[in-house]
Amino acid sequence: MDNADKMPPFEFFSYILSVLGGRKYFVARLGDEANEALDEFLNLCMTFEQNNTSSLQGFLTWISEKSIEIKRDLDNSSVNAVRIMTVHGSKGLQGNIVFLPDTRFVPRTPARFVWDKKGNPLWIPNKNARTEKNDEIFDELDTLRMQEYRRLLYVAITRPKDRLYICGWEGKKQAVAGNWYDLILGAIEYTPDEDGIIRFKSAQRKEVNPEQIQTQKETPIELPPWVYTSPLPEPVPPKPLAPSKPVDETVIDESALTAAQELAMRRGTYIHKLLQFLPQIAPEKRKTTAEKIKPQDIDLPDNFFDVFENHNFKELFGPNSLAEVPVVGVIDGRAISGQIDRLVEKENEVLIVDFKSNRYVPSSPDKIPQVYKTQMSTYKALLKNVFPAKMIKTYLLWIENMSLMEIE
Repeated sequence: MDNADKMPPFEFFSYILSVLGGRKYFVARLGDEANEALDEFLNLCMTFEQNNTSSLQGFLTWISEKSIEIKRDLDNSSVNAVRIMTVHGSKGLQGNIVFLPDTRFVPRTPARFVWDKKGNPLWIPNKNARTEKNDEIFDELDTLRMQEYRRLLYVAITRPKDRLYICGWEGKKQAVAGNWYDLILGAIEYTPDEDGIIRFKSAQRKEVNPEQIQTQKETPIELPPWVYTSPLPEPVPPKPLAPSKPVDETVIDESALTAAQELAMRRGTYIHKLLQFLPQIAPEKRKTTAEKIKPQDIDLPDNFFDVFENHNFKELFGPNSLAEVPVVGVIDGRAISGQIDRLVEKENEVLIVDFKSNRYVPSSPDKIPQVYKTQMSTYKALLKNVFPAKMIKTYLLWIENMSLMEIE
């Protein structure tokens, strides 16, 4: 049971049935037919895992809410066995020979908890506690029960193809009137034979000579050569390339000072988060919110909050903008996976911006490091497949002084 919270349902129950020998015990106790139910149970495990989050608790809840019925093929000459089934379970199936072993039993167990015609629940512990109106309810239930009982009789007597044996036995108590045996007996004219057995036969339509029956010989199929060879190993797909870390570019060394670099990274991460979430907060609450979560050793740029109102920035952080937009695709046969810090879709153009926390800020767009230009051009190429009719504009926002630069 240590594996119950670690294995998916199919793997868990397969382990019990195979490795621990559970299937062997089922077959020893219930016979070979148990294999059908076990196989169907494992199929249900696979069906659940294909359409749901794989967990044992979830599977048990799912299967307890399902009404499951397994249909067996009675016309299976390869199985040398007698199948024992309920009449309900035999619906839609047929067998060459069918036995009805106990046709004198009538289901007469009354329900103690019932509903009246107005939908009110009634608890009647025994017959002496009934009223006249209660008797009407129970009489109606008995009528419905007997109607279903007779419908099942029709199902039962129409299952055989060749032979039907109708059997019944009587104990010390007299059989209840209206049982299957008496219903069938009352519908036919009969004369028992010397053994007391009532037989009805129909003429054989066609004589069958056992010597003429030939088993069809299977012609062996020649398998192709690839069946006998081991398959080639599956190619391992390359790890998607992140546009912010291209393999053909040298990563910029933002600071040679370890302590300063660590502080700069934490400051960049903090400001990055503020730029992600503050646009969703009411303008009058942004400064208070930022101060509440600000580390003591980190200061914000003096013009930080201006970006939310400045006309050059406003639409990048407006209600129509999106934050942390994942983007994936293939460029020149190479898988690309990245995340755009901010994206705005307009009528004729799409604006994307990436935040940079470098201490060094270029004085003009032409001095932007090539690695950043490559990153943004990659984003632009990916988005062109999504927005083919719109112009894609790319920007860098330098966190050090909150300046925005467009990359042509």
